[in-house]
Amino acid sequence: MKRFFGALAAAAVMAAPITVQAQAPVDPTVSVVITDNIFPTGGTGYAQNGGGYSANFTVNFPAPVGDRTFTDYLIWCIDAGRGVTLNQPTNFALYTLADFAATNLGSANGHNPDLADMTRLASLQAALAAGWNNPGINQADYQGSIWSEFDGYANYGNDANLGSIIAGDPYFNVSEYYVLWNGTNQTFLTKISEPSSALLAFAGMGAFLVAVRRRRAS
Repeated sequence: MKRFFGALAAAAVMAAPITVQAQAPVDPTVSVVITDNIFPTGGTGYAQNGGGYSANFTVNFPAPVGDRTFTDYLIWCIDAGRGVTLNQPTNFALYTLADFAATNLGSANGHNPDLADMTRLASLQAALAAGWNNPGINQADYQGSIWSEFDGYANYGNDANLGSIIAGDPYFNVSEYYVLWNGTNQTFLTKISEPSSALLAFAGMGAFLVAVRRRRAS
């Protein structure tokens, strides 16, 4: 079994249990099986693995949507202080990005990101995903900026010698962004389309992942 770490786990820094949060998750128990670190990155200011992972999970959305199953779906690492285990079912709570920002949950270092933090962070993740094959995108800088934003740092890894992180877009549309959080394992960000456009999104993502896997295998 492989194990990837965003950073050394901070066992002494534990977030409050989900059950005591005023802001309810969309689904408090989502069993997630993370299958691959499909888009691996380093992160400026950090010495860990990050990037995008493919995962299988089912979310029980409120009526009338109900259960929706996601297969080989992209989820993105945002917490440098917690790790992830591949091919092992792990329970998470799924929050909308805005609802997560309204809780007192946060990174392993104790930082509680607000909506402005999470909005900028989501814009950085979107830019990283959209520009994955663009040589003008420094993946390590984007991942380092994502981790630093979630940790509450203005410089990469809180190291002033490394300079300021990429700022992110404070006006980015986060209406379809969700957070998978359990306070022990890696925290993930993912974009889930509205049900009306889900089939198109799944078809496009499936073809994208197949193409990536073929390139990696060649």
